This record gives sequence, structure tokens and C-alpha cells, in this order.
Amino acid sequence: MNKKIIILILLLTLSSCSNKEEKFNANYYYNKALKNIKSGNFTSANDYLETIEIEHTYSNFAVKAEILKIFIYFLKKEYQEVVIEADNFIKLRPANKFIDYIYFIKAEAQFKLSSDFLREQENSQLAKRYYKIIEKRFPSSKYKKEANLKIEQINSRIANYNLDIGRNHLFSNNYISAILRFQNIIKNYQETIYYDEAIYRMIEALYGLGLKEDALNYNKKIKNKKWLRKKEKFINAHLKNDYKITN
Repeated sequence: MNKKIIILILLLTLSSCSNKEEKFNANYYYNKALKNIKSGNFTSANDYLETIEIEHTYSNFAVKAEILKIFIYFLKKEYQEVVIEADNFIKLRPANKFIDYIYFIKAEAQFKLSSDFLREQENSQLAKRYYKIIEKRFPSSKYKKEANLKIEQINSRIANYNLDIGRNHLFSNNYISAILRFQNIIKNYQETIYYDEAIYRMIEALYGLGLKEDALNYNKKIKNKKWLRKKEKFINAHLKNDYKITN
């Protein structure tokens, strides 16, 4: 379970202890829900939370119940529901003190959805957008560090995705499509480990397209020694004797 989510549960648990608990009041149902969440009985937990929302609509626990219901969806891996409920919460309660957590769990759910390969780029970009909201709007949030790490991971994932597709295009002699993929990595994902290979593959694609002088003079710097050696070997084998390097 994500450490940041556990922290939230602890915070909500502590908050619930400040009021005197009487049977069948909001605090009673809330603590029952917490106990059921911890034991993995999500159905009963959800029932208690819904009771709070219906019978104690205007209590402080009603808002906490909404948050815990989103959390339960996440634990049940119902990530699309997390996104939907988080969106509703954000629209209705944009100034809530736990709003940074709502953005965070929404981003986490979107990140989990990005494991669907066919929609990987779309969901990864959405997750990245929500992590960036935490980074920009909540600079002191306890979730900022985790959000930054996930942004780096998403950038790496998207660059790898584009590189895989670009290579497939390249090896199928579909050079223009390959170039578009490599350009995307070179322009937007310089900090990833896939940047240097993208430069090398760009040179191969330009050569394949017949733009041999452009390939020879493609002057993006490669830092990785493996891809630098491959670039030099490729140029020496295919280009150096026919064209001169220009500035």
C-alpha cells in the first residue's frame, strides 16, 4: 500500500478521535468504517460511510466519508471510479484541506490505468498533468516528492513507448513516422535514458530517407558511450567518405 495513503488514513483516524463517540453518531460510524477498511472488509466500510452521508450530511465526517470512499475504490483497484469520484470532490470542494490528496490519488489511479498498453500515452499524460498540479499548486504538500518521482517515471515510460514505436517504424522502412517519434523524445524527454538512442535512431532514419548529409550533420550531443560509439561507427561506415561535416 502506498505510504502516502497510509499517512492520510492515520490523519483521518486521529481527527476522528477528538469527538466523544456515542453509538450511532457520525463518529461511531466513521470509526467502524476505518476498522473495516483496515481489516479489508470494504463492503461493510462503504455501508458505514454511506450511512454517514445520508444521516449526517452536514457533519465534518460526511466530507471524510467521501474521501474514504474514494480510497476504498483505489484499494479495490477500481481506478476509473477513483477518477470519477475525485473529479466530483474537486468540483464540489476545491478548498478542502485534503484537496492535495484528492489530486494525488486521482493521479495515482490514472497512473495505474496507464498499464493498459493501448491507452498508455493518454493515461500517462493525464496522470502527469495531475501530478504537476500538486507540484505547482501545493508546493508544501507531503505528496509533492512522490508526485515528482512519478513525473520522472511517466516521462521515462512515454519516451520508451515512443522509442519502441519509432524503432518498429524504422525497421519497417517507415522513416517519416520513425522520425516523428524520435523527434518527440529529443524535444520533450531529454532527461530520460532513451534520449541518446533516439538521437542515434534519428540519424539512421534520416539516412534511410535518403537525407544523408542531414544525417551526417545531425549535431545533437550524445553522452552515453554505447550510443556515441554506434553513431561514430555508423557514420564511418555509411557517410564519412561521401559527405563533409558542416557547422
